[in-house]
Amino acid sequence: MRVQADVLSVNRSTIYYQPQPPSREEVRLKHRIDEIYTQCPFYGSRKITEQLRLDGWLVNRKAIQRHMREMGIEGISPDAMPIVV
Repeated sequence: MRVQADVLSVNRSTIYYQPQPPSREEVRLKHRIDEIYTQCPFYGSRKITEQLRLDGWLVNRKAIQRHMREMGIEGISPDAMPIVV
């Protein structure tokens, strides 16, 4: 492995790295974010964070932004809507 890593100019630690699957809590949180977004697609990370806190989740807005980015969702705003002529 050492020789192969040297030939490819890759660190050996990247060869052995095994990504961890998301925790059950993270999956539950993403499902809840998806539910909120489905009900109100115009909610952004701030409003979703506020709703999650009302539901009893202890969450950080930047974490919600990261989850939304990973899920490929963002709040719909008038600026993001196409102009139809």
